[in-house]
Amino acid sequence: MKPVKSIHNARWLKNALWIVGIVISVVLATVFFGYIAVTFFPSVNLQHWFQQTKFVWILVRLGIYCIVGGLVYTIHRHQPVSGKAIGLLVFGISLFEILNILYIIG
Repeated sequence: MKPVKSIHNARWLKNALWIVGIVISVVLATVFFGYIAVTFFPSVNLQHWFQQTKFVWILVRLGIYCIVGGLVYTIHRHQPVSGKAIGLLVFGISLFEILNILYIIG
């Protein structure tokens, strides 16, 4: 029984490190492209551009939330997720969107 458990732990560790590596890569790529945008395009007013396209960004965020909801539903079908976790996810998304809408209105 010991080898099976150690193989399971090794697989879990490999998957966890893979996910952490992907998250770190995405963060570093975002920082890199942000640095390039700020350094080489200083005259571009991103705040003004985001204000002009604010409704498009609301739709993009809602689309991302639909994708996340679909993924959570798919995971829930195969392995039940606790109601507390789903409630926390819905509460977080709702709070985030309420704050964004208040920022857009104000």
